[in-house]
Amino acid sequence: MARTGHENLRPVKTHAEAVARGKLGGIKSGEVKRERKLLSQLYADILAKGFEVDGERLPLDAVISAIMDRKDSSSVSMLKEIREATEGSKIAMTINPDDPSLMTPDQRRARIAELQNEKQD
Repeated sequence: MARTGHENLRPVKTHAEAVARGKLGGIKSGEVKRERKLLSQLYADILAKGFEVDGERLPLDAVISAIMDRKDSSSVSMLKEIREATEGSKIAMTINPDDPSLMTPDQRRARIAELQNEKQD
Protein backbone atom coordinates (compact mmCIF):
# COMPACT_ATOMS: atom_id res chain seq x y z
CA MET A 1 0.00 0.00 0.00
CA ALA A 2 1.29 3.48 -0.87
CA ARG A 3 2.36 5.78 1.93
CA THR A 4 0.46 9.05 2.08
CA GLY A 5 2.87 10.97 4.30
CA HIS A 6 0.36 11.29 7.14
CA GLU A 7 2.24 8.80 9.32
CA ASN A 8 4.68 11.45 10.59
CA LEU A 9 2.09 14.09 11.47
CA ARG A 10 1.51 14.78 15.13
CA PRO A 11 -2.06 15.62 16.11
CA VAL A 12 -2.76 19.04 17.58
CA LYS A 13 -3.62 18.72 21.24
CA THR A 14 -4.64 22.27 22.18
CA HIS A 15 -5.94 25.40 20.52
CA ALA A 16 -2.75 27.28 21.49
CA GLU A 17 -0.63 24.64 19.77
CA ALA A 18 -2.74 24.95 16.62
CA VAL A 19 -2.33 28.73 16.68
CA ALA A 20 1.44 28.42 17.15
CA ARG A 21 1.77 25.93 14.26
CA GLY A 22 -0.37 28.12 12.03
CA LYS A 23 1.76 31.15 12.84
CA LEU A 24 4.98 29.27 12.00
CA GLY A 25 3.41 28.01 8.77
CA GLY A 26 2.41 31.55 7.79
CA ILE A 27 5.89 32.89 8.48
CA LYS A 28 7.51 30.15 6.41
CA SER A 29 4.98 30.71 3.60
CA GLY A 30 5.89 34.43 3.50
CA GLU A 31 9.60 33.61 3.34
CA VAL A 32 9.06 31.24 0.42
CA LYS A 33 6.90 33.79 -1.45
CA ARG A 34 9.55 36.49 -1.04
CA GLU A 35 12.24 34.11 -2.25
CA ARG A 36 10.20 33.15 -5.33
CA LYS A 37 9.46 36.79 -6.12
CA LEU A 38 13.15 37.66 -5.88
CA LEU A 39 14.04 34.79 -8.21
CA SER A 40 11.37 35.91 -10.70
CA GLN A 41 12.72 39.46 -10.60
CA LEU A 42 16.26 38.23 -11.21
CA TYR A 43 15.13 36.18 -14.21
CA ALA A 44 13.12 39.11 -15.58
CA ASP A 45 16.07 41.49 -15.25
CA ILE A 46 18.40 39.06 -16.97
CA LEU A 47 15.94 38.41 -19.79
CA ALA A 48 15.19 42.12 -20.24
CA LYS A 49 18.87 42.99 -20.63
CA GLY A 50 19.39 40.58 -23.51
CA PHE A 51 22.50 38.58 -24.14
CA GLU A 52 25.88 39.38 -25.58
CA VAL A 53 27.61 36.73 -27.67
CA ASP A 54 30.98 37.41 -29.32
CA GLY A 55 30.61 41.14 -28.72
CA GLU A 56 27.18 41.30 -30.40
CA ARG A 57 23.98 41.82 -28.45
CA LEU A 58 21.34 39.24 -29.31
CA PRO A 59 17.61 39.57 -28.65
CA LEU A 60 15.94 37.01 -26.43
CA ASP A 61 14.16 35.21 -29.28
CA ALA A 62 17.49 34.58 -31.04
CA VAL A 63 18.95 33.11 -27.88
CA ILE A 64 15.92 30.87 -27.33
CA SER A 65 16.15 29.70 -30.95
CA ALA A 66 19.80 28.81 -30.41
CA ILE A 67 18.93 26.91 -27.24
CA MET A 68 16.15 25.00 -29.02
CA ASP A 69 18.49 24.10 -31.89
CA ARG A 70 20.70 22.18 -29.44
CA LYS A 71 17.90 19.65 -28.81
CA ASP A 72 19.42 18.12 -25.71
CA SER A 73 18.07 17.58 -22.22
CA SER A 74 19.91 20.54 -20.71
CA SER A 75 18.34 22.98 -23.17
CA VAL A 76 14.89 21.61 -22.41
CA SER A 77 15.58 21.97 -18.68
CA MET A 78 16.82 25.53 -19.14
CA LEU A 79 13.74 26.62 -21.08
CA LYS A 80 11.45 24.90 -18.58
CA GLU A 81 13.16 26.64 -15.67
CA ILE A 82 12.89 30.07 -17.33
CA ARG A 83 9.22 29.47 -18.14
CA GLU A 84 8.33 28.26 -14.66
CA ALA A 85 10.26 31.02 -12.92
CA THR A 86 8.75 33.88 -14.93
CA GLU A 87 5.26 32.61 -15.76
CA GLY A 88 2.51 34.10 -13.69
CA SER A 89 4.80 36.51 -11.93
CA LYS A 90 3.30 39.83 -10.98
CA ILE A 91 6.33 41.81 -12.08
CA ALA A 92 6.35 43.67 -15.35
CA MET A 93 9.21 43.19 -17.74
CA THR A 94 9.56 46.62 -19.26
CA ILE A 95 12.03 47.18 -22.02
CA ASN A 96 12.88 50.61 -23.33
CA PRO A 97 13.19 50.14 -27.11
CA ASP A 98 15.38 53.24 -27.30
CA ASP A 99 17.96 51.73 -24.95
CA PRO A 100 21.16 51.57 -27.05
CA SER A 101 22.34 48.42 -25.28
CA LEU A 102 19.32 46.53 -26.67
CA MET A 103 19.80 47.65 -30.29
CA THR A 104 21.83 46.09 -33.03
CA PRO A 105 24.55 48.36 -34.47
CA ASP A 106 22.39 49.14 -37.51
CA GLN A 107 19.41 50.02 -35.34
CA ARG A 108 21.62 52.19 -33.13
CA ARG A 109 22.97 54.15 -36.13
CA ALA A 110 19.44 54.62 -37.51
CA ARG A 111 18.17 55.86 -34.13
CA ILE A 112 21.08 58.30 -33.78
CA ALA A 113 20.40 59.66 -37.26
CA GLU A 114 16.70 59.98 -36.42
CA LEU A 115 17.46 61.93 -33.24
CA GLN A 116 19.88 64.22 -35.06
CA ASN A 117 17.25 64.97 -37.70
CA GLU A 118 14.72 65.80 -34.99
CA LYS A 119 17.26 68.09 -33.31
CA GLN A 120 17.90 69.98 -36.56
CA ASP A 121 14.17 70.55 -37.19
